[in-house]
Amino acid sequence: MRAGTPKKPNQDESREVRITDKADHNHAPEPFTPLRETLIDRGDYFRHLADITSYTKAQERLEELYADSDAWTRMAILNVAGSGKFSSDRTIAEYAAEIWNAVPSPVE
Repeated sequence: MRAGTPKKPNQDESREVRITDKADHNHAPEPFTPLRETLIDRGDYFRHLADITSYTKAQERLEELYADSDAWTRMAILNVAGSGKFSSDRTIAEYAAEIWNAVPSPVE
């Protein structure tokens, strides 16, 4: 399937999508009706549902891990400890220098 071609989700993907079409007390459609129509009825043009099954499984694993506070804390600490130095100022300066060949203008 080429990029941009609308894709209807397969049965497993459709089961994973939990968008209902219930009416509220005023008999107006639920606010998610247009979303359901776009993704399920008209085809998923931007492929939002292409990985919904793996996303749902990852979310389930995350919920299990989060329930184990010791494991969650350990992973959170290791994640922060393993992250590299990041500074938006440094990143912007590198972008300006490398892409635009711009030099800083000192402010006095």
